[in-house]
Amino acid sequence: MKDSEPLFCLLCQGRWLPRQVRINFQDHFHVLPPPHAERAEAFWQELAATSGNHFYNGELFRLEKFSASPEFLEMSLTRTCYRDQLYNNAHLQEMGEAAATRGLGVSAIVITSDGYTPIIRRSLHLGEAPGMLDVIGGHAHPNLHLRAGKPDLFAAIADEVTAELGLKPEDVKVECCSGLIEHPITLKPDIIFLTRITCTMARRGIYRIAGGAGFCGG
Repeated sequence: MKDSEPLFCLLCQGRWLPRQVRINFQDHFHVLPPPHAERAEAFWQELAATSGNHFYNGELFRLEKFSASPEFLEMSLTRTCYRDQLYNNAHLQEMGEAAATRGLGVSAIVITSDGYTPIIRRSLHLGEAPGMLDVIGGHAHPNLHLRAGKPDLFAAIADEVTAELGLKPEDVKVECCSGLIEHPITLKPDIIFLTRITCTMARRGIYRIAGGAGFCGG
């Protein structure tokens, strides 16, 4: 990507509490069109054999569509998987936008109790953006984040923040959903949350536990 190109496109922004995020979940799997389904499996096997990175083909939620108003953020989700997402990232132009995997990521703008935002450096062993600086985040997973048959994206980002910063669940408060963004090249969406944690920048334990987390003043 050139320096002049945007890192993401803003799809919508707002301030939605958990009760204002409405999700319609259709429990079926998005299948890549032929011949890409077969190619995705071959691509995955090649990556696993040659890259030296750690790969686990977990299921993800796929963003089918959304609508946003000041009162509600409404999303329709199905299932996809990490294998197909990585293939999508490398071959979207061949597949076409209609077949895009659109695996939904979850990201947090985390604010410490003294007003700083942790930034992490992604592991060199990850399949997506290895070694890059990033906010804290990951993915929601159908096998972990369904509550009464519906995706709980607030729980998903709370889990990510707790794990990344080595905190207790009671130290993390996901305040609201702030919007949706999309990567302009891969069309991969992320849902963004404002999250507050009880510890301060001065708590150096965060630095050690996070394995390279840094802080930007806010």
